[in-house]
Amino acid sequence: MPRTCSQSRRLLYTRLMGICPYETPSIQIDFSIQMNVPVLNTGGWILSEGGNTTAGTLKSSEVVEFVGVPFIPPGAGDAVFQVENIFVDPSAEPPGFQFTGTASIVGNVSIYIPPLNQQQVVAENAVPKPFSLVFVGLGLGAMWLARKGR
Repeated sequence: MPRTCSQSRRLLYTRLMGICPYETPSIQIDFSIQMNVPVLNTGGWILSEGGNTTAGTLKSSEVVEFVGVPFIPPGAGDAVFQVENIFVDPSAEPPGFQFTGTASIVGNVSIYIPPLNQQQVVAENAVPKPFSLVFVGLGLGAMWLARKGR
C-alpha cells in the first residue's frame, strides 16, 4: 500500500524539510496597512491574496491589521496582496494631496517587499483646473448682464 503524503512527510522531514509535493504548505502571516490619514469606516476591510480573503480590524486610527492570513509562498514568483474598502475623508486634505498606504508583513518566514512597493499612492485629491474657473466667471457675468438688461 503506498504511503500518503503526510506519512511521507514524517519519514522524509529531515531530508526534504517537510515539504510534500502533493500538499502545498501554508503559513500564517500578519499583514497591516498604515494610511497617512485617519481611516473613516469601522469595518468591512478585506485583504485578498490568491483565492484567500481575510477580514481586517482597526488597530489604530490610521492602521488596519489582518491577523492570521493564510499564505502559500509562491516559490520563485510574486504574491499580490490587495486591500479593499479602506475609506478616508478627502475633504479634510488640500487639493493635490496624495493618500498613501504603507504595508508591512510579519510572520515566521521572511517575505521581502521591495521598497518601491511598501508605500503605495492609493488616491489623490483633484486639483481644480484654472481654465474652468474662467468659464464659470464668464457664465456668471453673462447671467448678471442678462438680468440687468431687463
